[in-house]
Amino acid sequence: MDKFLLLRVFKEAYKELVNSSWGTVSGLKDYGGQGLPKTLAVMIQELWNTSCMSFSLCPMLTQGAIEAISHHGTDAQKNEYLPKLLQENGLEQ
Repeated sequence: MDKFLLLRVFKEAYKELVNSSWGTVSGLKDYGGQGLPKTLAVMIQELWNTSCMSFSLCPMLTQGAIEAISHHGTDAQKNEYLPKLLQENGLEQ
């Protein structure tokens, strides 16, 4: 039995999530986000939560960082971090 199968599957699934821009739904357009309403992002997150809770937790820290910097960061911090977090969703490797 392959002990690391789940890790590989999650990594592949996360890469697909990033490549399809699902992590940028409510991000600011000026920094690479889609600028859609937070209510839509919450609905999408709920779909992830009900399909696989452990996978849905993967992008949450990045989403929190995006929210914190968007609302409380300086312009320099926004310019430095938001494009990277939104375009790569923070964890792309």
